Amino acid sequence: MAYVGPAPKLGQNREVDDISSGFNGSTTAFTLQVGGSNVSPGSANSIIVSVNNVIQNPNTDYTINGSTITFTSAPTNGQAFFAVVLNQGVDTSSPADGSVTTAKLGDDAVTAAKLANTSVTAGSYTTADLTVDAQGRITAASNGNISSAEIADNAVTTAKINADAVTSAKIADDSINSEHYVDGSIDTAHIADSQVTNAKLADNAVSTARIADGAVNANKLGSAVVTTAKIEDDAVTSAKLGAGAVDTTALGADAVTAAKIADDAVNSTHLDTNAVTTDSLGATVVTEAKIADSAVTNAKIAGGAVTNAKIADSTIIAGKIASNAIETAKIQDGAVTAAKLASGVGGKVLQVVSSVKTDTASNSTGSQSTWEFNDSSLRVQITGTSTSNKFLFIGQVTTGGEISTHIGLRDGETSSNVTGMMATGTGNTRASTSGHDQSDSHSASTVPIIGLISVPDTNQHTYYFQFSHTSGGTVTLYINRGSNSGDNAERGRYISSLQVMEIAG
Repeated sequence: MAYVGPAPKLGQNREVDDISSGFNGSTTAFTLQVGGSNVSPGSANSIIVSVNNVIQNPNTDYTINGSTITFTSAPTNGQAFFAVVLNQGVDTSSPADGSVTTAKLGDDAVTAAKLANTSVTAGSYTTADLTVDAQGRITAASNGNISSAEIADNAVTTAKINADAVTSAKIADDSINSEHYVDGSIDTAHIADSQVTNAKLADNAVSTARIADGAVNANKLGSAVVTTAKIEDDAVTSAKLGAGAVDTTALGADAVTAAKIADDAVNSTHLDTNAVTTDSLGATVVTEAKIADSAVTNAKIAGGAVTNAKIADSTIIAGKIASNAIETAKIQDGAVTAAKLASGVGGKVLQVVSSVKTDTASNSTGSQSTWEFNDSSLRVQITGTSTSNKFLFIGQVTTGGEISTHIGLRDGETSSNVTGMMATGTGNTRASTSGHDQSDSHSASTVPIIGLISVPDTNQHTYYFQFSHTSGGTVTLYINRGSNSGDNAERGRYISSLQVMEIAG
């Protein structure tokens, strides 16, 4: 039998023509066709739609109006499209006469308007008076009950049945099949637990929204199915990495920053030769422990960098001192002892202390009293450097008076006279001088001072003159003049002095 257009496809699903060429990220509405002819699925539940291999949710991700499908979000360029119209039995608008059989009619498809008039008239039927219309439908009943025997087969239409009148007890076992279900009428509550098997799921029917959070475990994943594109940015944490999983090839250039290196993780084996430059060293990080023995050469020491504080005590030996490098200013006072002098240099003068008195002084003393003349103008203070050395005393003192004067050299630290100093005197501790001559001129006399003693110790000593007389009464003693202070040749003014030298032993 010949057909105009494609032959009818009865009881088949039909693949919709590809519309992905129109995907551009902004267009949402597209015309559905099968074999180049428009097709109307009827509703969103009558077509399965896949975009980029993901099944779309009817009435959420798309809607159907006639042959137009409208997406909620515009598909972008490059996304794949696939769709199947479900169970459209006849795709021609011109069935042949007599070709529509009972089996081809859907339940409730034939309405009263489609029925031709019959010869059934109103009248009485058994125990009840029934009123029927021209199509044989009961429009009224009275005078009794209507038994099943009085109801013609297929006479009770949907309109004659009250809402909720057909209970489960009125439905025969196995009598309800798929054609009696309204699209979307079977919800979760009507499906027994564990009844939706793999065979009941259409290909690509399980979308992301249908999978419970955490439902896909390791056992549900096939080998190598988790590709880079499936991993969310920052989703792979350290806990997800196996030991040794991140090797050199997995690290990008400059990927290992300072924050990623654990404290004390970088040791000498990880450093390339010459890798640590000056810029890499923080201030004060090169401690003594980090410098190898003998590593600091002369070239590494800046001029003037080695200060006194940097030199350990007793570390500069003779071999490190250049010839003639130690000047007088570099030698501490008293630092050169006799032991430090080479053989044959004994007798060298190590230090000299002197005093000179040019003015006069006088003092009235009682009977045989002493006068310790400790004036700064005629005394010396000296600290010996070694007891193996000698003190050499050289000087003179001029005195005058009305009676003989006794002169001695006094050590103020020990409160004793220094022996061996005077030219004459009892016990070699003092000299005597006459305070006047035969002419009673009251002239002055000069006594020389010279002597050599051992340095008593390395403490400071103060040396000065002590004067006394033997008179029974009070007399006046003078220094640098006679009792008569005239300036003539016989009674002139004088100078007194005292000098002490430390001589190397």
